[in-house]
Amino acid sequence: MNQNSGKTKTIIWVTLLLAVVVIGIGYATISATNLNISGTASATGDTTDFVVKFDDSVEIATAGQGTTSGDIVNDTTATMTVEGLSAAGEKASATYTIKNESQALSADLTAQASITNTEYFDISYSFGKTSIDTGDTTTLTVTVTLKKTVIEDLDPADLTVTITATPKQP
Repeated sequence: MNQNSGKTKTIIWVTLLLAVVVIGIGYATISATNLNISGTASATGDTTDFVVKFDDSVEIATAGQGTTSGDIVNDTTATMTVEGLSAAGEKASATYTIKNESQALSADLTAQASITNTEYFDISYSFGKTSIDTGDTTTLTVTVTLKKTVIEDLDPADLTVTITATPKQP
């Protein structure tokens, strides 16, 4: 009986040990709880800080007999007047300074130029740089070129340069 009794005790102990392990695993499985958080995040655009404008400076350059004047009317409007060009190839230019006074936004600059008398005049522009960081400046030079020599006085041609500043994250 001693041998059977020893085997029986061993079987009982192994069974109890397995039961404790199974109960422990079962308890851990039952007591583990996952908590999940889900949702969305959004932001609303605010360009009230986006301030790109003409600075006070206009530099005039004329190649030929004509005269050029330029002025800053307000933060977003400037003028340019070209008079007296007469020979083909004569040019008149005005260079405007553009400033980004935004506190947190950089600006990408593009422009469109047109002139009403394309038979006699050509208009072009060039930026010092097309992207300006906060507090930075760049220049825009507008050039009017006489395409052919004038025999009789011409009616004034209207010129337009529209600059678009687009906000971007620095």
